[in-house]
This record gives sequence, structure tokens and C-alpha cells, in this order.
Amino acid sequence: MKTNYLVPALALLFLLIAPNVISQTYVSPSRELVQQLLNEIDKCKKDLANAEKGMAVMKKNPSEYSLETYLWVENLAKEAKECIAYNRKELDKLRDDYPGWFNSPSALAELNIRHPLFRTMQEVMADLNDMQAKIDAILARFKEFQKPEH
Repeated sequence: MKTNYLVPALALLFLLIAPNVISQTYVSPSRELVQQLLNEIDKCKKDLANAEKGMAVMKKNPSEYSLETYLWVENLAKEAKECIAYNRKELDKLRDDYPGWFNSPSALAELNIRHPLFRTMQEVMADLNDMQAKIDAILARFKEFQKPEH
């Protein structure tokens, strides 16, 4: 008879506690990794823009540049495109693994956690002046000591 009451009570307890336990085990992606991927994409985009600009200049003046130089710049542009594609693929993989995190408006926002006590510049300067006064008082007490003669 006790088990008839115990099973529903335990089931209710499990249903109330399980979501809280599961939600605490959610791990968000590393912000540093996401920021690194975004920075790498930006760098690759700049490299691609520079390579395309260089290729345009070389196409305007083909007599001034060798074929080897043109092919080298063309290869740089190709590598930059591959770099962008690879980093975007990695970022999309993270988006698929952590969809809720990327949909959050504060996902990539900088968290500036400060001490809860807000201090104005005047208060800081007053504290610094108090510290300077205390240091001066301590140094003034050292003047009372006799200096050694030798």
C-alpha cells in the first residue's frame, strides 16, 4: 500500500527536479572560440579584398607584373576564400550545436562586470588624497628617529 503512494510522489518529485538539473548541465560554446572564428573571418575578408585589389591592378598593367606574381596573388585570393568558407563552416557547426546561445541577444555582448559599489572620480581622488596623507604621516614619524652617525 505504501508503494502505491510512493511511486506517484517520486514521479512528481522527479518531474519537478529533472528540468532544473538538466538545465544546469547546459554548456555554452567558448566565447573565445567564437570570437576567434569571427576575427579569423574578418582577417580572411581583408586578405581577399587586398588580393582582389592587387589582381585588378595587375590586370590594368599586365606588362609591369610577371605571370608568377599574378598567379601568386590569385592563389592568395583562393586561400582567403577557402579560409572564409572553413571558418564559416566551423561557426555554422557551433550554431547547430548551440542554437539557443546564438539566438540570445547577449551571446556575444561584452560582459563588463564591475564592483557593485559605483564610485565617482571625485571620491576616488578623495581616497587617494587620504592615502597620501597617511603615507606622509608615517614618513613624518620616521623623521623622529635618530640618524646613525657612521
